[in-house]
Amino acid sequence: MDNIPVTEVKKQGADIIISVNFELEEVNEDSNIIDITMRTLDIMGSKVSENSLNYTDYLITIEACKVGLLDFTKLETCYQCGYETAIKAIKGKIGEILKLI
Repeated sequence: MDNIPVTEVKKQGADIIISVNFELEEVNEDSNIIDITMRTLDIMGSKVSENSLNYTDYLITIEACKVGLLDFTKLETCYQCGYETAIKAIKGKIGEILKLI
């Protein structure tokens, strides 16, 4: 139920939690019924995770890169987008992350 289980991870003994969250894509005039359905599920999932994000020590937000939930053909694109975002977060906020660890 919780995509960002901060409380559970802290119970396991973690002192510092760095969470990753995916930015929700907007629905527009080009969206189809699948896009709208997936956006609805995204909204529900993000509401569940919202509370957990309040307890994370550092949050990295990654753009979804216009990839659908079941679009496995763009796995490399997702990986690259996530990697680049994480590197930017580390380089741009290295002082904050190093203070945490």
